[in-house]
Amino acid sequence: MNGSDHALFAEIADFLGNGGRGVLVTVVATEGSTPRKPGSRMLVRHDGSVRGSIGGGRVEQEAISLAADMLAGDRPRLLTLGPEEGAHACGGRMTLFFEPLGRGAELLVVGNGHVGSALARQARLTGWPVRILDDRPERVDGPDCILLADYVEPFATARVTPATAIVICTRSHDCDLQALRAALATDAGFIGLLGSSRKRDAFFATLGKEGVDESTLSRIHVPVGLDIGAETPAEIAVSIMAQLIAGQRKR
Repeated sequence: MNGSDHALFAEIADFLGNGGRGVLVTVVATEGSTPRKPGSRMLVRHDGSVRGSIGGGRVEQEAISLAADMLAGDRPRLLTLGPEEGAHACGGRMTLFFEPLGRGAELLVVGNGHVGSALARQARLTGWPVRILDDRPERVDGPDCILLADYVEPFATARVTPATAIVICTRSHDCDLQALRAALATDAGFIGLLGSSRKRDAFFATLGKEGVDESTLSRIHVPVGLDIGAETPAEIAVSIMAQLIAGQRKR
């Protein structure tokens, strides 16, 4: 391992230690004339910035684009790029290993009522790490539960990253609105709110008067969940997880 590799891996360790996510792209094989040889590495961070290089040009831009698409998932991939794929690596071909790094998708359920508890169960069934936040001691039971003093700063002890999905389903509209304000101040990749279109309009009007712009409001998914005609808490939980999984798979 050379000095540049040591520097890159030190930066990756620091980056991950601060909650970052990214994709490490490594050249594992080459054919013909290529700009870089096996062992060359490039880190594509969740904010779009890049550290290192696998040769520049169209092949690198294609790799950066592919890495960005993989950030929502956690599955490594091995891909070969060359003239046939529109990524001309000096006429040769490069086989690249894409390795997602950092915390994967996680669900924060704000409110452990009927829907919240059903959603947490469904999330576990589908393999999503989940934490539940509530301000009622009788509703906070288990290692993945966080007892809140209130909903003004519910994420103070819950690290939120672009891989985090937040779904708000507290016991009241007032608590929902407080939690929603707090969620919008985070980097969460998904913010869902349980409720009707009427509730959405009322909340958006209130937030708009508070100076929240339309681009920020567009981060909110309300009513949360795919429209499958869900009625019971269990069905609503299925509809929400279906939306989260579809987003993760970018469908």
